[in-house]
Amino acid sequence: MTDTDAVMHYRSFGYTQEDNFTRLDLDKGTATLTIRLFDRDGDIVTVDGRDGAKTTKNVLQLARW
Repeated sequence: MTDTDAVMHYRSFGYTQEDNFTRLDLDKGTATLTIRLFDRDGDIVTVDGRDGAKTTKNVLQLARW
């Protein structure tokens, strides 16, 4: 718990309830985080992207560090 009145607004997407695992690739050069889901056999899983279209990865632009 923090002593703040801050509110965090966000949208979530790209969920699946299947047996799977997630790979996160962080690229410092482009300040991006790429998220890919794989099924139990290691095959890529298609998920909903930010715009609702089907995709095999979601790429999030991060603040530079």
